[in-house]
Amino acid sequence: MPSTELKHTFRIAAPPEEVFAHLAEPSHYVGLSPLLVAVRDVRRSGGTVDYTAVERFRFLGVLRQDNIIDVTLVAVSDGLP
Repeated sequence: MPSTELKHTFRIAAPPEEVFAHLAEPSHYVGLSPLLVAVRDVRRSGGTVDYTAVERFRFLGVLRQDNIIDVTLVAVSDGLP
């Protein structure tokens, strides 16, 4: 089956540690996807963050369905340049 692979490279004028810290914060994910509308119940323990993400689907502009996702994020900074 044919496929297409897209690749983008972004240069960010920030130290890797700051980028890592930003990406390890669940509240920063809202808006990265048009479906992700909320992050709630954030719980931290060591290097692990548990939270609930809410994706919202709209049907016909009237109906809405929220998809609740329980997430465990393990942020490991080993190997940063």
